[in-house]
Amino acid sequence: MRVGIAGPGAIGLFLCYCLTRQKTALAPPVLIDRNKSRIRKLRQTGFTVISSGRKISISPRLFTVTARTEPLDIVFVTTKSLDLGPILQKLNRRAGSRNTVVVLGNGILNPERLAKIYSRGPLLFGSFLAGADRIEETTVAGHDAGQGPMLIIHKNSRYHEEAGRLSELLNQAKIAHSFHQGDVADLLWTKNAYLCAIGPVSVLLGKTNGQILESEPAFEIAQTAMSETLAVLKSMNRRPAFFEQDPLGGLRQILKNTGANRSSMLQDALRGKKTELDLIVKPFLNAARTHGVACPTLDALYAMVKAYLGK
Repeated sequence: MRVGIAGPGAIGLFLCYCLTRQKTALAPPVLIDRNKSRIRKLRQTGFTVISSGRKISISPRLFTVTARTEPLDIVFVTTKSLDLGPILQKLNRRAGSRNTVVVLGNGILNPERLAKIYSRGPLLFGSFLAGADRIEETTVAGHDAGQGPMLIIHKNSRYHEEAGRLSELLNQAKIAHSFHQGDVADLLWTKNAYLCAIGPVSVLLGKTNGQILESEPAFEIAQTAMSETLAVLKSMNRRPAFFEQDPLGGLRQILKNTGANRSSMLQDALRGKKTELDLIVKPFLNAARTHGVACPTLDALYAMVKAYLGK
């Protein structure tokens, strides 16, 4: 089975490490990148993962990296959602037939629209619950998801066989995972409800997830924002896709499990890159207005991050 990862950022490199750390019959993962200087660096020296207090060097012999897409069985797309359309177009145009593509990007995505862009094979959506923090261009820190799954993937009933192959791959790599059986929109909105609560607070305070949890005022703000996003989900008849019994308690669990992690929104802000604020928070504010749900904390966080970033 040949596996590709489009986008060797924090999540992409950490996922590549997870796929190479077990001795399996899998072919070396293929990293797909458009950054030529990073491709050269990855080919020459590989990359480094900091995990569980250890610094692990991943030799370039354990993976391949290319700017071109090629026939693969499964492709994980870990690019920013802002770049998702072009990546799917590229995969659709050049990849082999019937590739299973798993999108792990943030933001409220439109599965129907994206399925029209990538029509060559099954298109699945998932949530990466472990933390991944890019320290340098080819150095990432990976943070465990605790006792829960690292990946939650929507199980589209049309692609039962493909989901089985995906599960087989993840089992071989010993990547804890589960499948969400309900509406894919429930998974996407649930994932981003937590991002709404964590991302803006981390940007404004410059705190890691663990520091937000340890600071009573910071955690209270995040918890209030989370309560508002849950109220929006309820108004839309959306069911939480994980931490179903205690979604508010799930916020504490995520912050605890990924304590050393900086949110992707904070990482982008520190690098002067465009954040995914409008893809993550704005849909909740729009839905809140549509359904008459008051979200004063989330509204204020959105406005302050916009002002802070100067946009």
